[in-house]
Amino acid sequence: MEGPVRRIEIIRVSSADEPLAVEDELLSERAVSLYIDGKYDGSAVITAGSEELWAAGNMRCRGLISSYGDIEKISSGGYRVDVILKRKPIEVKPEPLPLKWSVGASVVRRKIAELAGAELYRRTGCLHVALLSSVRGKTLFSAEDISRHNAVDKAVGWLLRSGINAASSLLFISGRMPEDMVQKAVCAGIPFIASVSAPTADAVTAARAANITMIGFARGGSFNIYSAAGRVALREKEL
Repeated sequence: MEGPVRRIEIIRVSSADEPLAVEDELLSERAVSLYIDGKYDGSAVITAGSEELWAAGNMRCRGLISSYGDIEKISSGGYRVDVILKRKPIEVKPEPLPLKWSVGASVVRRKIAELAGAELYRRTGCLHVALLSSVRGKTLFSAEDISRHNAVDKAVGWLLRSGINAASSLLFISGRMPEDMVQKAVCAGIPFIASVSAPTADAVTAARAANITMIGFARGGSFNIYSAAGRVALREKEL
C-alpha cells in the first residue's frame, strides 16, 4: 500500500527564472473509514500510518471510550479500521482538571522548537504535528498528519495504548486552537496544550472551564498564557 510520501517530478524555477526538472516529495492523502462493532461510524482524510492509533484516539476524544481496555479488538486494512468494543459506547463527562504540577518556560520553548523538526514536515512542509511530552520535558511521542485534529487523535491513541497517565502529559501542536481542539484535550484528560498558533475566544472559554493550561503564539521564545497559568513556573518579574 502507498506510503505517506510520493515522489513527483516538477519544474523548479529559480529567482533568475531558470527552470530545473527535479523530483519533489509530496504528502499523500488517504480516506479511512471507521467501523465500530460492525457499523459505519464515520471517515476522515488522514496521512497514512498509525491508523489504529487514530481510531482509538478519535473515540477517546469523542468520549466513546475511557481507556484502551474498552477495546476488545482493533484492526486496520485497506481504507478502513474495525473496532470491536467490550461494551456499548457511553458518553464520558470529564471533570475540570486539578493543578498538580508546573513546568518551566524552558520546557515550553524546547518542545515548541521540536515541532519544526518533525521528519515528514521537514520533507514535505505539508502537515501538522502533535507532540506529547512529560512534565520534565521528555518527548514521549510525536504524530504527524495532514489534519491537526487527526494528529492529536493519533497522539491520544498512543497515550491510551501505552497506558501513560494523560494527566501528567503536555500536548504541543503546530496549528491553531479552536474549541473542538480543546475538547479533545478535555476528553483525553490532558491538562496542558500549547501551540505556535492562536486560539479562538471560544477555545479559551472551554480551556478555562476545564482548568486546562492553554498557551498560544509560542514563537521566538515568547508565548501567551490564556488559562490555568499556575502550571507554568515563571520568575516573579515575568508575571
